[in-house]
Parts: sequence; C-alpha cells; structure tokens
Amino acid sequence: MYKIVCNILCICLCCCIVSNTSIAQQTPTISESAINKLEQHANKQTELLTKQTKKYLKQLEKQERKFAKKLAKKDSLLAKQYLESINTTYASFEQKISNTAN
Repeated sequence: MYKIVCNILCICLCCCIVSNTSIAQQTPTISESAINKLEQHANKQTELLTKQTKKYLKQLEKQERKFAKKLAKKDSLLAKQYLESINTTYASFEQKISNTAN
C-alpha cells in the first residue's frame, strides 16, 4: 500500500513539473483591442464611482445644511461658523474629486 501511494505521488509530481515548465516557456500575449476594452471599462467604472461619490457628498451637505438651520435657531454665531466650515470642506472635496477624475 505504501509503495502504491509513493508511486502515485511521484507520478503527480512529475506531471506537475512537466506542466510547469511548458507553461513557463509560453509567453502570454494580450491584444491591443483587449487592452483598449479594459481601459474603457476602467474609465467607465471611474466615471460611475465619481458620479456616485458626488451624489453622496451632495446628500451629506444637504443634511449638514439642514442641521445648521436648526442650530441657527439656538445659536446663530455657531451656525454661521458651521456653515463656513461646511462650505470649505465640501468645496475641497469637490476639488479633490475633480482632480482625481481627470
């Protein structure tokens, strides 16, 4: 039984070695059209992600502005400072998104 198992393992090992050398000798080729399709797909996914990110940021900004209105009823000075920080924060986010998208 031990000899049979050893023989099977040796055969498997030899097959693996032969198949690995034949694979290593082959050179992979990728056509230009395949590369172009991949680039187009990647660009499309980037555009979709950018669009979704902008949409999500607009929703967050809207929520924060709504909160600032409620805050203005309690403390107008603090609400004004908060709105200024919202403006700068979301403007910087938009700029970063535009820079990375291009």
